Amino acid sequence: NGHAFNKFLEFVKYQNGNIDNINVSNKIFSVKSNKEGFVTGIDTLKLGEIVRNLGAGRFNKDDVIDYGVGIILNKKVGDEVIEGDFLAYVCANDEEKLKEAERRILEIYKMY
Repeated sequence: NGHAFNKFLEFVKYQNGNIDNINVSNKIFSVKSNKEGFVTGIDTLKLGEIVRNLGAGRFNKDDVIDYGVGIILNKKVGDEVIEGDFLAYVCANDEEKLKEAERRILEIYKMY
């Protein structure tokens, strides 16, 4: 219903941020499931590491953040997954980092 996005915009405004000039990468890759089952967990620590490796986070305080990269999760805990379903979409500006993210995303989903 847009409530969460409006809350996000509120947070950005309170921090004097501006999202009008963010260019999302045009390199978007979908990660498909290679198995079936129900999502019983998502390793969010590993997810954070993947996003950081794409450039959306910092290893050191002097690192520059790439605001155009990130991951959109398409399946959440409790969802049924059929082989070939889209688990996530990865936005990246680096082909090598994109391939690494694809491989690792398959590892963060725990299914039964």
